[in-house]
Amino acid sequence: MADNHVKEAARQLTICNACRYCEGYCAVWDAMERRTEFYKKDVDYMANLCHDCRECLYVCPFTEPHEFSLNIPKVLAEVRYDTYKENTKPSFAALAFDNSWALSLAVVFASVLGILAIAYENGAMSLLVLPVSNFSGIMSAAFVRYSSLLVYAFVIILWSIEGLSYWKSIGESYHGALNVRATYAALKDVFLHRFFRGGGAGCNYPGEKAGRARLLAHPLVIFGFLIALFSFLPYPNLTTYIEIAYGTGCAMLFAGTAMLLYMKLVSNKVPSYKRMNSLDYPFTIMLNLTGITGVAMVLDTGHPFAGLIFAIHMAIIFTVFVTAPYGKFVHLVFRYEALLKNRIEEQMT
Repeated sequence: MADNHVKEAARQLTICNACRYCEGYCAVWDAMERRTEFYKKDVDYMANLCHDCRECLYVCPFTEPHEFSLNIPKVLAEVRYDTYKENTKPSFAALAFDNSWALSLAVVFASVLGILAIAYENGAMSLLVLPVSNFSGIMSAAFVRYSSLLVYAFVIILWSIEGLSYWKSIGESYHGALNVRATYAALKDVFLHRFFRGGGAGCNYPGEKAGRARLLAHPLVIFGFLIALFSFLPYPNLTTYIEIAYGTGCAMLFAGTAMLLYMKLVSNKVPSYKRMNSLDYPFTIMLNLTGITGVAMVLDTGHPFAGLIFAIHMAIIFTVFVTAPYGKFVHLVFRYEALLKNRIEEQMT
């Protein structure tokens, strides 16, 4: 099926390259115009360069019912999904992409049971329901610190292996990733969301009308996640200022993911790919739950059930990271590498 997706994408891109009506809309069209033929490495690269802004679909004169039946956002989503599976390490773990809901729910359930077992072993079950302002009685600072380091190492190692696999599959050498100027430019593209603007008026998402809703929602998610992540590092020494920062980050994360979920639900389904949606929903919902339980934990500190909320919050965070190499979270790695390759190609032209 993956080969069929690549062939269909190559067919559509060849037609687009001859037409060029969408020239300048986004990085996909710039990359396309640098090529006369589209091999698997090119299609895999351009699939992850696509930000699913969809403007090309709505202005295209060759969509259905035209015999060319062009639908670039959908066919690139199909290939993008395949690249996630093809570069998963170990390879048998690719099955997780077809069972994202089951994996997420299983890890959450196991994590909650694990935290309850730790609380029971520490004789701290009562702290789950009694008013508490310090959670170290439920999970010690040493346990949180070392388990977090273990999980972070797990994610970084697997993301690195999967990222190197993808980088090689799109025809790049390892030393190319060390291009300082291109790296700086690609990181700027990531954090400034350069390609969430479509042809200038914003993404045509969730519907045909261009707007900047995604340009607002996605940064809320990214920066909210980063603020919350770095705010929690001093645990259990969470001062008032750190708690405010953590609560703010979680609130941003909740707001951003809520917006993305709403847009996903009401979006045009013609350019979407069902299997990609099956990755989007579990990942976005887990981040949403991370945000809302984080806010609840900060607001409820010192009140009844604060410990229980803390336990649930930690279980969800653990799930987000453990499933990171085997779900939508991995798009962060592949998208960055596609943007980096785009910047390298720009330097060469």
